[in-house]
Amino acid sequence: MMQVMTYPHPPPETWDQILDYLWDDTPSLKACSMSCRSWLPRARYHLFYTMSVYTVQDCERVRSFLDASPEHWRFVRQLRVESFCNVPILMLNPRRANAALRTILPRLQNVEHLVLGLLDWEADLSSETRHALTSFPLLRTLRCEGTIFRNYDAVFDILSAMPRALRSFHCIAPPSWYNMWTPAAGMDRAKPLPLCPSFDRLESLALHTILPGVVSRVVPWLEHKLCPRELEVTCSGPEDREALVRLLDSMDVAQCIEDLKINDIVHWVQSRIPFDPTRKPFTFANLTRLRSLTLVIRPGHIQHPWLSWVLAEIPSRVLQRLTL
Repeated sequence: MMQVMTYPHPPPETWDQILDYLWDDTPSLKACSMSCRSWLPRARYHLFYTMSVYTVQDCERVRSFLDASPEHWRFVRQLRVESFCNVPILMLNPRRANAALRTILPRLQNVEHLVLGLLDWEADLSSETRHALTSFPLLRTLRCEGTIFRNYDAVFDILSAMPRALRSFHCIAPPSWYNMWTPAAGMDRAKPLPLCPSFDRLESLALHTILPGVVSRVVPWLEHKLCPRELEVTCSGPEDREALVRLLDSMDVAQCIEDLKINDIVHWVQSRIPFDPTRKPFTFANLTRLRSLTLVIRPGHIQHPWLSWVLAEIPSRVLQRLTL
């Protein structure tokens, strides 16, 4: 009787886990997608998960790809519109780049994570492109890494346009060398913010070294409805510092914060009032769920009496990590 040799057939979940380990190995993923039909869905998921646009040619290449394979748009979950060699891509040919972006952005309706690099929000992007970038219905995270906002309205417009699914918003200022070529930001803060943003389940918020006055305008949102677990702020102006003090004193918000980062804390508490050990301008006592606290302190302030007071106020009963 002839004996037939059989080979083990692992379940599809095992193959998926193996392919997950190859998520950043593009040549291997391509080889797997062409080797076995059962490997194709998972390999294709990783191959098209992130789409990065660095140059105008990238925009046109993506457009050609979507024209040839229109079904692949649903695999794109992360979109990065960045700079190439520290040169803003849209500054080189903004009209051509905007035209290319407008043809691809409406197709990518499954984008959940959006990263904007070194771009001027108003000067480089047309109104149609800005609308397309804020119209992803499933958007969960938005990172503005060096994006230029020339006035307050631009910051608040992008926040107001975010979908309800948004969970994380991080805004990081552009590098100092690029600021030298950027006109001074407008100081008109008369435009009122809506009391309630469209998103109401924000979990992580970072406002780092952006226009002074932004933090003070966002705090009412936090007080009214938003209760982020992770909060990072840089208080560039006196109104921002006062707003953060009010935020930390708010029981509803303070009891939700688990990870808190305050940049240049000794500088802003020192500039608020002269040091008086009997008077406490704010308290950490309300942060009952605090697990991680990061205080960015300038080297020259390490011996300042405010630092001892701040450290004494930290609720050590719940704190798990402190970074100075």
